[in-house]
Amino acid sequence: MARALVPLKDLVTAKTRLSGLLRPAERRALAQAMVEDVLTTLVEHKQIERVTLVSDDPGAGLLAGKYDIECLDESKLGCRGLNPILEKSCDKLLGCGDEPLIVLHGDIPLLSSRDIDAVVFTQ
Repeated sequence: MARALVPLKDLVTAKTRLSGLLRPAERRALAQAMVEDVLTTLVEHKQIERVTLVSDDPGAGLLAGKYDIECLDESKLGCRGLNPILEKSCDKLLGCGDEPLIVLHGDIPLLSSRDIDAVVFTQ
């Protein structure tokens, strides 16, 4: 069994490189659709025991509730920037057990259970 951590930036500021093609609301919708695809794959995976979302997005708690997963409030970690946030989150989660912890970003197109198996469970 394993656990998964999904860092998620504020969806309002997501996908800014697409600003020439998509309006802010469209970028937010795209980012949310992608993270929901990743979360669906993770919660349906038979070997992923627990999924945690870490985010500063105001709607992250609602998103976590929709998937019945844990949500860490980024602002309560006492740090800024992706790497420090991941480090603090991993420290917090790794203190809870011996299972492997995987970090998957919320914008992995077409993520499948086979992908997770290939990376985490094939040794």
